[in-house]
Amino acid sequence: MILAGLDIGTNTFRLLVARMTPAGRIEELYSEQKIIRLGEGLGIKGHLQLKSMGRAIDALKAFHAVLNRYPVDEVVAVATSAVREAANGPEFVKAIWKETGIQVEVISPEEEARRTLLGVLFGFPKIPQSFLVMDIGGGSTEFMWGNTQGFRGTMSTDLGVVRLTERYLTSPVVSRDEMNALMEFIQGRLEGVRKTLSTSLPGGFRPAQLVGTAGTITTLASIDQGLRVYDPQRIHLHRLSLETVRRIIKELSVRTPLERLSIPGLEKGREDLILPGSLILLLTLQTLDLTEVVVSEYGLREGILADYYQKRLKKEARE
Repeated sequence: MILAGLDIGTNTFRLLVARMTPAGRIEELYSEQKIIRLGEGLGIKGHLQLKSMGRAIDALKAFHAVLNRYPVDEVVAVATSAVREAANGPEFVKAIWKETGIQVEVISPEEEARRTLLGVLFGFPKIPQSFLVMDIGGGSTEFMWGNTQGFRGTMSTDLGVVRLTERYLTSPVVSRDEMNALMEFIQGRLEGVRKTLSTSLPGGFRPAQLVGTAGTITTLASIDQGLRVYDPQRIHLHRLSLETVRRIIKELSVRTPLERLSIPGLEKGREDLILPGSLILLLTLQTLDLTEVVVSEYGLREGILADYYQKRLKKEARE
């Protein structure tokens, strides 16, 4: 069976065309991502902007043209934070269907977290004894935790890099006051995460491994290795230490977004978003007293496909 998974995020759209093997493995046939910034202005105005929706529709038309080159059995498309929060989100979903023929499911934060975790675990040869997965997105950051016995909990926060950039980082060069205000806000949300983890299981929950997925963390892995050409195989399972994240933040914070583009590994379109995303990671490590994060190339796209395939098999088994 050949499936296409489409993740319509607040900042980035991600497409994956893959063959699902009888053993349930995902064999990639084609993958692509486009930085769209669909959520631009959403935090201020409460609805998706015309320019953002126009960029999104154009990108989805291009994706649809790609899909026509493959014998795809099913297209599974989901939209996350920006679309579910926008007042005009339902109208945008209808417009996607009208313009491209792609049916989009708007998923809840909990469902986003569940499918992301499913995708991330697909990419690990062995499930860590206990783990915390963080997915830093454009409109929100999800935390998911569990152990070898299974999934234990999830929490969604409003720590989205587009949202934070528009709210706190208004100067070309970040001022000390802006930095302090941003870090204070992030820290406040992470204290809630820490408290939830401490009460989620009898005796609390302390992960043996932090795993990071999505654009901010994969970009940091690319910067750490100085990759001028993105290489998924070098990104996946790369380890970022606390000190490495601090070093990169120090370099980012003294440059304007335009100046940051000269840093090898930093993709155009992330130059203004990478700093708040990096701070979310840094403060998560510090708050939970962890020393490193393992980077995952797998995430929501893969989880979309794995979830659909598993449900399809169960349905066929009942029939």
